[in-house]
Amino acid sequence: PFRFPLEEFATDAELHFGWFGVSNECSPDMEDCYEYTEVQFHASEDYKRPAGTPVYAMADGRISFSGMAGGYGWLILIDHPQASMYSLYGHLSPSRLKQVKGTDVKRGELIAYLGDSDENGGSAESPLEPHLHFGVRAGQTADYPAKGEWRFMAGWIRLCPQDLGWLQPSLIITSQEIPVGGYPQPEIPFLTRWGTE
Repeated sequence: PFRFPLEEFATDAELHFGWFGVSNECSPDMEDCYEYTEVQFHASEDYKRPAGTPVYAMADGRISFSGMAGGYGWLILIDHPQASMYSLYGHLSPSRLKQVKGTDVKRGELIAYLGDSDENGGSAESPLEPHLHFGVRAGQTADYPAKGEWRFMAGWIRLCPQDLGWLQPSLIITSQEIPVGGYPQPEIPFLTRWGTE
């Protein structure tokens, strides 16, 4: 039921700075490392590819969000009700073809292209290396709030990604299995659900 959203699956050496669940802490062997003020964890996987690389839907579904989203550049989210999950595709190009909200898509259908370094969430002053930020989460986009650690889109978060329903994309794709009833969504705290996190 699933496919990788790029033409070919990336090898480890092609992964950008985003392993799933990795911490932003500096490892002891790193000589040059930015010291972060707080520890955060990566909720998705990042794959380096040139700007203009086609990006495809990982499974059948409906686009629940398609638009500019700050540091993501163009962002697309697809709900996959058959698996009770949604997928997230960040750092896309706002200047090239992209599918719009409400569009039904099939697995492997072209949804967008990767953005140039000055339009993918980066700028001329602070370019961002072209790459796909690819996330998968239990539940549907509308199940989560727009802000806070539980927000429906996330790059780096303070809490463990799995505790918030984020799933490791490469494992979902390689397993090719959907649990009976779909992927179980975590219980969202009452105050978070009502927007007072």
